[in-house]
Amino acid sequence: MDETTWSKLTRSAKLPTPPRVALEVLRMAGRDDVGVGEVADLIRKDVAISTRLLKTVNRAYYGMRRQVASVRQAAALLGLRALKLVALRFTVLTEEDADKVGGVDFGAHWRRSLACGTFAGRLAELLDFEPVDEAYVAGLLSHVGVLTLARSLGVRYAPVQAEAATQGVPLFQVEASRLGVTHAEVGGWLLGKWHLPDRVCGAISRHHERFEQTAANNATERLARILHAADLAAGGMEDENTPVCIGMLQRFAQQHLGLDEAAVAECLSETEREIEETRWLLDIGPIRHPGCGDLLRKAAEYRAQIKAAEPSGAMA
Repeated sequence: MDETTWSKLTRSAKLPTPPRVALEVLRMAGRDDVGVGEVADLIRKDVAISTRLLKTVNRAYYGMRRQVASVRQAAALLGLRALKLVALRFTVLTEEDADKVGGVDFGAHWRRSLACGTFAGRLAELLDFEPVDEAYVAGLLSHVGVLTLARSLGVRYAPVQAEAATQGVPLFQVEASRLGVTHAEVGGWLLGKWHLPDRVCGAISRHHERFEQTAANNATERLARILHAADLAAGGMEDENTPVCIGMLQRFAQQHLGLDEAAVAECLSETEREIEETRWLLDIGPIRHPGCGDLLRKAAEYRAQIKAAEPSGAMA
């Protein structure tokens, strides 16, 4: 990490600092053995988070004969994964924090985070990675470093984002060149300060690294590969170069995860369906480029047709 950027971050008074209950929610959310009631009871201890949760649920369920008046009732309506999603939304960045971070499109940020988390969770299920919700939460948090850099560096970070957007270069590459550090590294470092599991912090820090074309030799690397694939999937759904991102995803999944095109296409389609069902919880619009699963399937069919049309052998 670049010493200048590192010094600014370590001395910054602007780092996100969730309250104690919020941190407990973050630590708890990655476990598969947590029940709805356990999460709800924890959220009840924080008046601000409870109020935001009830406000979100009542807005979504407007028209019910009775308003949702308790966190327990809200939890029963939402279900466990949706409850974790709402809790994470309000613990990672509050509405008050959003006013302090310039140059960040929060709608785009949360759409990408939701896409990363949802696709990572789907991949974890497919690859028998456990706990599945650890992958889901890691995906949701994989871009917290962007918010941290924007909040801590302010005007120094805005040109980095602008350069990545205008030149069509991955943000982490411009960050490494201009700042000597990437949002992935910063995110892993920050979550380590919050005492999240080492595997989550390590995987987030490494998910933009180059991987060898061999089997992952530990759980952290497996999770990092899942997050890398999830980032490519989210790029396909949100970025302008959708075909490029989906093509890179297909190759990465085949080489580093052992998944064929059909499996990746199904994961993409399931992810889009789940995002459409849950995006209201974050008060965000639909993904920018739907149909990525269909795009990959059509590309595979086209290649199959071309291959079938090729001569089977040379003329005698």
